[in-house]
Amino acid sequence: MAWEKFPGRLWRGLQLPVMTVWPAGRLGNLMSEYATLYALGKTYGITVRIHPRMYTVLRRRFPHLSIPLLPGNTSLDEWEAVGGVSLTNYADAEAAAAGLLGPNLFIMNGTPHESQLFHAFRKDLLRELTFSDSITNKAQAFLSSVVKERTINASNPTFVGFHIRRGDYNDWLMVIGGRMPSERYYRRALNHFRLNYHNVVFIVASDDRQHINHTFAGHPDVVLAPGRSAEEDLGILAACNHSIMTVGTFGFWGSYLAGGEVLFPNTTYSKRYKMGPEWIRYSKLDFFTPVNDD
Repeated sequence: MAWEKFPGRLWRGLQLPVMTVWPAGRLGNLMSEYATLYALGKTYGITVRIHPRMYTVLRRRFPHLSIPLLPGNTSLDEWEAVGGVSLTNYADAEAAAAGLLGPNLFIMNGTPHESQLFHAFRKDLLRELTFSDSITNKAQAFLSSVVKERTINASNPTFVGFHIRRGDYNDWLMVIGGRMPSERYYRRALNHFRLNYHNVVFIVASDDRQHINHTFAGHPDVVLAPGRSAEEDLGILAACNHSIMTVGTFGFWGSYLAGGEVLFPNTTYSKRYKMGPEWIRYSKLDFFTPVNDD
């Protein structure tokens, strides 16, 4: 363990080395960053703390987070002054967490999504990332309303959460040599669940509601999530029985928290993509199933 290498080396009463992560991006990114930091702490025994902004965004949605806050009045300048290292290579983050880079303060930058590390702690993360009662109640109320409005067999509905990320993501996918999932992928994924489960209703969340209304206009078993807030839509996706993923961390976390069977596009990328088929296999996410998109 990292702490065993530097007995008595402390910073503000905390055993060195100490690691945090800069809170970059939106809700899905922050969840990935938290999960990565949690896994590094558990795997290597390094002292981990979260930034106040991450605490503010995540804690009101997930009241059971266990990683403590950084000590008050901590600034990046202070961290650099005492030998802090900015880490964008996450292999280096593991080296730091293992105590191989000295008794320093370490800050992970970028948006780490190290599922190959944090999946080993899935049971812990399901507890850590349990939604607040308010979000859970709203999710259950929405699903109950869908059952009533659709006259589904209330004793045995099968909800499939489906997140479609669009917005500026197409530009990002072009950078890494990928593309948005096609409507062929959508059809194959929908038909898989229609053929293999009973009383299926698809709950679709997206940052492009117009696209959803146009694309699924002829699918009476597809229901659009409310879209009132990111956390409410994510809570609804996580409350579903199974999932269809497209791209992005938001859809990943909706699927990962829901469990069940998760379909994802079997797409080739020219650069490493942490939600791509190679990384999902590397992370041993055995409840994720690839679906061809060609």
